[in-house]
Amino acid sequence: MSTETDRTLLVKVFGKDRPGITAGLFAELAGFGVEVIDIEQVVTRGRITLCALVTPRPRRAPRAPCG
Repeated sequence: MSTETDRTLLVKVFGKDRPGITAGLFAELAGFGVEVIDIEQVVTRGRITLCALVTPRPRRAPRAPCG
């Protein structure tokens, strides 16, 4: 049986900093429907290191039929 930590992924982006990098990463992640657990961003001398810890969204139990 897998646990939440078994399905956690660290996404790391690094390189020359420029406007829109963080927004672009999270726009892409949104398309995968993941839950962001934690983020860290550091910019030093124009270089960015951006880390996002993500996991699949918890599955919701099916709703009971009405009626």
